[in-house]
Amino acid sequence: MYPSHSQHPTVMLVQEAVLVALIAIGAFIRLPLVWMDYFDLGPLFVLWSGYLLGPWRGARVVAVYTLLGLLGVPVFVEGGGLGYILKPTFGYLLGYMAAAWLAGYLVRGHEQSGWQRYLWMTFLCFCAVYVFGIGYKWFLVNIYFNEVLPLWAIMSASLIPMPAEVTLFGLASFLVVPRLHREIAFQTKE
Repeated sequence: MYPSHSQHPTVMLVQEAVLVALIAIGAFIRLPLVWMDYFDLGPLFVLWSGYLLGPWRGARVVAVYTLLGLLGVPVFVEGGGLGYILKPTFGYLLGYMAAAWLAGYLVRGHEQSGWQRYLWMTFLCFCAVYVFGIGYKWFLVNIYFNEVLPLWAIMSASLIPMPAEVTLFGLASFLVVPRLHREIAFQTKE
């Protein structure tokens, strides 16, 4: 017996490829903020990977995106290549994998949740992103490059966009994710 349409391996592969492409495109779509330069839409599609595909497939989408960038495909904001591992922002890419997994875990059975739940899920996912991002940046600067940059300084500079990201991406997820589950029948069960 063939799996249902939403579980067919080809459909699943196409879903994952589309989300990899959306993350790559989203990295170059920048929203300006008054109190800083900008933030990009890549993390929105990272969240949608988890919300739509579940924890493991969502994390795999982000892992494929990261691997493409490390192999030299210019999908990251500042290009690509193995040298990206030594950039202070590489930790955020690791955090994206954790966030996609967490998004998929948190949304299970709650795809039709209200906007408040999506805000909380998005907040928790961004906490994961920032734990990895800030931790990696601190490690790289203080241990690898042997410079002194206090954790509070990294945190104060890094957390500025978080309220805007959580609000915009949480509400966008609330508006789009339940509809995509109904219309396209994304498979979240793994």
